[in-house]
Amino acid sequence: MCQLIYSYLILGKFGISKINAKIDSKLCLDTWNEAINLINILFESKSPMTLFWLYEIINVLMYKFPIKEIGISNYTKKQISNLIINIFNKIYELSINDYYEAVYAQATQIITPLPPSVYQAISYELYTDKISKIQTSAESEKRSKKNNLRKNKKLEKSENNSKNRIIIVNKEKDNGNNNPDNNKKDKDALRNFYENMNNYIQNKQVIETDKLIIIYRNIGFICLSTLFYSTMKTLFSTNKMMPHFILVVNGLLSLIKKYRKTNVQLNLENEIYVDLSTKFLHNLMNQAPTLTYTSSKDKIMEFYLNADFFNMSPKNLILWKDIISKFAQSYNEIITDLISKINQGGGIFFNRNTDEQNIIAMRRLSFIIYSCPKNMYSAKLEQIMEKVKEVITKYSENPTLLNEIFLMFRVMFLRFSNENLIELIRGLWPIIFSELVNILMGKRKNINK
Repeated sequence: MCQLIYSYLILGKFGISKINAKIDSKLCLDTWNEAINLINILFESKSPMTLFWLYEIINVLMYKFPIKEIGISNYTKKQISNLIINIFNKIYELSINDYYEAVYAQATQIITPLPPSVYQAISYELYTDKISKIQTSAESEKRSKKNNLRKNKKLEKSENNSKNRIIIVNKEKDNGNNNPDNNKKDKDALRNFYENMNNYIQNKQVIETDKLIIIYRNIGFICLSTLFYSTMKTLFSTNKMMPHFILVVNGLLSLIKKYRKTNVQLNLENEIYVDLSTKFLHNLMNQAPTLTYTSSKDKIMEFYLNADFFNMSPKNLILWKDIISKFAQSYNEIITDLISKINQGGGIFFNRNTDEQNIIAMRRLSFIIYSCPKNMYSAKLEQIMEKVKEVITKYSENPTLLNEIFLMFRVMFLRFSNENLIELIRGLWPIIFSELVNILMGKRKNINK
């Protein structure tokens, strides 16, 4: 039923299906009234897939029959608002809060076709992130033959040009620089999810309820990540969206904190929750950075200051690099706040009984500088360097902290221009040089080689 309704709305030549088409207000109002009645009936379904399809249908309706342009009544608008909030709450409970009612009494198949936003996410993963390549055996064999022909041609060409070059390439491969298995570990979760789901559907496999709920939970994640902001912004003002943003962002941060490596045994099921939560938050920060920042500034900062922040996979830290970059551009005083904490004798840097906090804080400061555009904090550079000087003179006996200081120097060389660095580095160079000499001469113990 839902798939049929969605196809009818997408393919039907009504609403604003054409550019600059004139909107028939009466048709739009009649369509919305019928849709509200039908969705209220389907909303009672216990199947999660029905909820996901209703979310897709609402999104299409709001695009093809825009509420703001047809003069809809306040009563009807309130009905639509309630529908969106109710559907959102149910999907949120399933996907983020991991709360669900009994769905099936016995094992069953995945209901197909899947919602369009899921296919969109899969295609993005396939062709952009290159996580997996779901294809038929015939396509796989055909592509394999083409790839082999290309490799043979490149090999012949390189042999004719220079035999030494082949040796160099082979050495690089032997060193593991081009070995795809190096990145395999960070991609197993999504690869397995998409491949398994595809196999289940193709083979019409009967799946136990617990495993099916996990699949539906992940599908709900994808639907929310794709449709949440586009649906909310069409109907609600910024102030009315705020509570929902607070709910979503806080829920995502709690989920990442719960399932990352340090708190639970790392497995594919837990890893994919962290991956999907991080991507969802990344989408929100890209789509509405100011609203995301305003709604959850304290929670995001608390999460960032947590000692376990860096205990994530490299690919998720890359996403967090973008998140922190946009967050810092909205939170202009983030560096100043960190420096003010450094100035406090018992602050996060200089509590002598908590060296681990000092180390993490140094890395966190480096991460902010690295995440943001070049020279963004040039005005704060002198203050940063004064603190680095204070750390290197007072705590140089701590080898791990010293490593973090040198890491920060590397980040500074990447993120500040020579003009900004030259005068300040000149004052610190004698201290840096002295520490390097001590390390090379073996005067610093326990330095990581």
